Amino acid sequence: MEELQRMAREFKVSTLVVSKRVYEAGKVECDEFDSRYREEKLRLVELLERQPKPSGGDFCKTYPLRVSREFARALIRDTKTGRTLQGYAYRLLGTKEFSTFVNLAKELGVG
Repeated sequence: MEELQRMAREFKVSTLVVSKRVYEAGKVECDEFDSRYREEKLRLVELLERQPKPSGGDFCKTYPLRVSREFARALIRDTKTGRTLQGYAYRLLGTKEFSTFVNLAKELGVG
């Protein structure tokens, strides 16, 4: 088991993938593979069930990763100076509400 986890970390894949590759390489018999695969799958399912459910995320923290931070900052600055209409800026940034726009500006340090 420890060897599977070590290999999974090294190759950046799941332990199930490592198990399958070991089987495909002919290093274990079909019956042994089936039982180990089922055990590992149950272990992973239990591990996932014990983890807290994700809350979703924070739009203002993740959105700048989808668009260029510099683009978003420049657009917000332009909007605050009046060179870009707010409605146009909202469409370009994918926001709909003023409060989201303000929060995004704060997150980017343009506040």
